[in-house]
Amino acid sequence: GSLLDPSNLSISLYRPETQEVEVVFYLDDGLRQEGFKFPFGKGLISYVIKAKKPLLTSDYLLECRKLGVEPIGKPARSWLGVPIMSKGEVLGCISVWHYIKPDAFSQMDLEMLFSLASQTAIALENARLYEDAHRKAMEFSMLYEIGLATASTLDLEKLLTTLYEEISKVFNISTFYIGLLDESGRNVHLPLLADKGKRLPSMTLPLKEAGLGGWVIKTGQSLLIRDTLKEMDSLPVKPVQLGEIPHAWIGVPLKIRRQVLGVISIQNYAPHSFNEHHLKLLEAVANQAAIAIENARLFKKLKGEA
Repeated sequence: GSLLDPSNLSISLYRPETQEVEVVFYLDDGLRQEGFKFPFGKGLISYVIKAKKPLLTSDYLLECRKLGVEPIGKPARSWLGVPIMSKGEVLGCISVWHYIKPDAFSQMDLEMLFSLASQTAIALENARLYEDAHRKAMEFSMLYEIGLATASTLDLEKLLTTLYEEISKVFNISTFYIGLLDESGRNVHLPLLADKGKRLPSMTLPLKEAGLGGWVIKTGQSLLIRDTLKEMDSLPVKPVQLGEIPHAWIGVPLKIRRQVLGVISIQNYAPHSFNEHHLKLLEAVANQAAIAIENARLFKKLKGEA
């Protein structure tokens, strides 16, 4: 019943204009359920949204009584909720619960859920421009699954595969790659490269010949190209062609503090497939992935030396 095995999870958005809470993603006993709405003020979710702070309890009903809140839904035993905050404003709540165990969650779970909520806030803040609850739920689900993978595996191959699978569910991509800088800092190794849904053999390129991805690694800056052919003259470097020319291109750096480890790039053969929203979302993924990739690489190195 810890966060690494979340069979019960909800992502709720606060709708101040209608004074409602909308549950956009709902997992109950491991099964995805239809979303629903309820009046703001009911349940511990409302309390977390109002208080703008996390709540961890070993007895849901007792906590409701203590806080003078009307419980909703099937009563849980353990319950943990954290607010989704952006610029001091509360956008919603992510909660997990367990029906039987009183101490299913720890302070560490709270911290992990909290960092997930801040990634979710980035996705949500950008998604506010669109009111597509289904797409938002997919994005949350992607960030959540990637959050779980990054917290629970030191296997680099497994981690990269999860990143590719989850990103493919949300982004419309023709080509995808993850490039990692080697220890010399002169070469980029592509342990994961896929085109039109097929994994291709991994490859290594000198950094100076790594085109746009190399530029992202060298500068530590993200890059969004809406239409490669139209923007060809203004591109910072000439793209390296591995197959057909992708018309839409995004690359974001994998960074820990100021250190750049590599790049994640998504591409599409159709122009205008990506916008600023996709860029911000991929940056949120890269933030989650960078630390886990570094840990997995260190682990692999230690295992090799053992």
